[in-house]
Amino acid sequence: MFDISKNVNRSLMVLNNLKESPGKAERAFLEEVAKDEDADMYKGTCQLYEGDGGRQLMKRYRIEIIESLEKHLTNRFQKVLDHPVLNAMAMFNHAKWPGTEAEIKITFTDKLELLYKTYHHFFEPDETFEMVNDQWVEMAVEILTEPSLMALKYHDLWARKLMLSSDEYPLVLRLVVISLIVPADTSESERIFSLMNDIKTAERARMGQRNLKNLMLWHRMAKDLKAQDVPVMAILKEFRAMAGEQGRRPHHAQNPITYEYEKHRV
Repeated sequence: MFDISKNVNRSLMVLNNLKESPGKAERAFLEEVAKDEDADMYKGTCQLYEGDGGRQLMKRYRIEIIESLEKHLTNRFQKVLDHPVLNAMAMFNHAKWPGTEAEIKITFTDKLELLYKTYHHFFEPDETFEMVNDQWVEMAVEILTEPSLMALKYHDLWARKLMLSSDEYPLVLRLVVISLIVPADTSESERIFSLMNDIKTAERARMGQRNLKNLMLWHRMAKDLKAQDVPVMAILKEFRAMAGEQGRRPHHAQNPITYEYEKHRV
């Protein structure tokens, strides 16, 4: 969450610079155009402008597009940047922590209390804010005094603490988990819908919801798996077990093929 403001501001700065001069890719493109005796042609096939009027129109359109992008970025992320709960989650960015236990207590108490009240339904009635705050201070001081922990990146630090300290600091780490899973924008949802449309095409219109879900999970979780690492036998075993549970009758061809792993049955 805390990276949103930094990344949005960086993007806005880059866009603003593009108003004055072309970026790397655009500059390379224009250099290619200029090789044809400045004839406003790209590799002799595509005319870009029509005289001085076309050049001026191109510049105007270019700036209008950049300003439209700036406006879109600002509007899209303004609610996130201004949201008090999301801003409070920035307290888990250890790179911005003060250097002493006393400063830790003073700086983050209000933010931690806001997070606790917002997500109180994740806590039992006897799990009070004071208990959460005590765990937070103890954990933060432990991280501050350990250079190897402070040197870790944000996600690496909390992945490690969740694995090794979940029994020691379960209450405050509950809030850390929430901050890690809250999406910054809708891009991940948009990617999921895009994947769904790529898999269930017009040619696969009869594909059921269950198969679609399994294919999407396979794509997301096993797409980097090498072919030789695919657990074929385990998949077949589970598939046959599921088919048997549902009472499906196996289809027998006249001359069924015997695969290498089935030769023991002959």
